[in-house]
Order: sequence, then C-alpha cells, then structure tokens
Amino acid sequence: VDDVAVFAIETPNGARAVAAVVAGDDFVDESVAQRFRQAFPTLPAIVLAKVPSIPRNDMGKVMRADLAASVQK
Repeated sequence: VDDVAVFAIETPNGARAVAAVVAGDDFVDESVAQRFRQAFPTLPAIVLAKVPSIPRNDMGKVMRADLAASVQK
C-alpha cells in the first residue's frame, strides 16, 4: 500500500458509504476490507477503488471532491 484516503460518497440509492482508495499494485482488496471491518465494526461496508495516485493540494490535503469524482465514474 503506497497511499490511502478514506472518505464518504453518495451511493446510487442515496445512502452514504465509506470508500477507501488505495494506490499501489501489490494489495489484496479483501484483506484491506476485512481489516477495516475489524477496526471499525460499526461503520458501513467499504468500497475499495484502486487509483494510480491520491490527488492532493499544495498543503498536502486530499482533494476529496476530485477523488470522489474519479471513483464514482
């Protein structure tokens, strides 16, 4: 895992879901999802989306709107 961002997105049915976006080639989706569920059992299931990089602004903060737009395409 090279980089991770976790944020909320709107699902097609309007419900909120937590999405974890992981950049990197050598991770196993189910392993990440399982570890997340173990660490945060009360949160909804996560959606994993693999991206080449996490967009950040000049201050290093995740540009969530850009990231969410790329995940929801």
